[in-house]
Amino acid sequence: MNQALQAIAERYGVRPCRVPEFVPSGLPALDAVTGGIPVGRIVDIHGAEDSGKTALALALARGTTLFLDGECKLNPAHVRDPGNFWVMRPETLEGVLEVCRTAAQGFDTVIVDSIEAFPIRTEQELSLSVMFGSYDGSREKLLSRALPILARELCASGCTLILVNQMRNRQGVMYGRVDLSTGGRALTYYAALRLELNRVEYVRDRQDITGQKDRVWASKCKYRTPGGRADLLLDYRRGWLGVTG
Repeated sequence: MNQALQAIAERYGVRPCRVPEFVPSGLPALDAVTGGIPVGRIVDIHGAEDSGKTALALALARGTTLFLDGECKLNPAHVRDPGNFWVMRPETLEGVLEVCRTAAQGFDTVIVDSIEAFPIRTEQELSLSVMFGSYDGSREKLLSRALPILARELCASGCTLILVNQMRNRQGVMYGRVDLSTGGRALTYYAALRLELNRVEYVRDRQDITGQKDRVWASKCKYRTPGGRADLLLDYRRGWLGVTG
């Protein structure tokens, strides 16, 4: 066995299996469900519009953070550590994936907001009439090729990738869920933690809306039992209430 292991190590390299590390999210209710945020893994946050996905992604960021802004909706008030926070706006999804591979070697957290907001290169070259004609799944194919490589590099470097994802209606569906998150099946396979965020109700101060109550569902939790739910309160001026750390 030792000879076989040595031969394999010389050709492919052998590293011991790393025990997954977890850092507190700062939200006790969420930590009780997920056990914390897995380091060096992919975290997917998806949900309906205006449900607080970007605010939650910013709350989960730890250490030096690179924010890839595709929607141009970043609220600086929700950034916890501006001194260790950088913003970039790549033009295409291919550029986003290339930046993620490079940033994984020097950043603790990379946030992509959002996957669907970045066009792929072929979409930039097409006219609107051609784009509206039919969709061939190029975005999903690109992610299915890139995520296996990216997931391995993230695990080796210890950089956490947080992907903010949108929801789309499923055409012609009459039973079950009528919506689904974008990105294809590859994203659901390689994400170690998937959080679905839904707004339950608005919080009002007399006539003014000052915040909202959200419910987070851990639709996939690779290292703990999935399906847990946590209720969080988002104040539009102060961010998430009950944040620790």
